[in-house]
Amino acid sequence: MSEVERQLSPEDEAIAQCSSEQDERAVELRNVTGKIVALSMVGGQGGIDSLDEEFVHAFFEQLEALASTAHELSAKIFEQRNHAVNRTQSRAA
Repeated sequence: MSEVERQLSPEDEAIAQCSSEQDERAVELRNVTGKIVALSMVGGQGGIDSLDEEFVHAFFEQLEALASTAHELSAKIFEQRNHAVNRTQSRAA
């Protein structure tokens, strides 16, 4: 059998060239969203009912902070990906 070389589309090539920084952000995003899920599960099961009001407030502050961090990380990942795609398309043109 002969080896067949497959050419990647410009978008796939750009995605393949994304730096390890993006991978690190993706891992961090996964960790943050895991914490959000855990906090949401506790809140959804009524686990915060036994907390004093100040701790309930802290619970939701933490949840809000994690959600904000997750949003920022996902925005950075997509921004970097789009930049890489645009750069590759510019070179191809």
